[in-house]
Amino acid sequence: MPDVIVPDDDGSNSPFPQDLGAAVVRTSVPYVSAWLVAYLAKNGMTLDANQVNAAAVTIGGSLWYVVIRSLEQKWPKAGWLLGSPKQPTYKKGD
Repeated sequence: MPDVIVPDDDGSNSPFPQDLGAAVVRTSVPYVSAWLVAYLAKNGMTLDANQVNAAAVTIGGSLWYVVIRSLEQKWPKAGWLLGSPKQPTYKKGD
């Protein structure tokens, strides 16, 4: 018999995102972005050296952040590679 998930009053055990709108946006934006890049590349958009450099820095910095944040979950001292081992905290929205 399959497990039945019964949400708590706050929805914490719910199999659905608490903020469905944010979940849809965060899922859709990468696909739309990839389509846009493919469309521009197919239709002859060219980049000069400065634009390529800016894109490489942006992509490299983003990848660095994601990798280090992932490592930080297992090894908190990896946070020093982001400048501080203190992880950010966020207040729960109303």
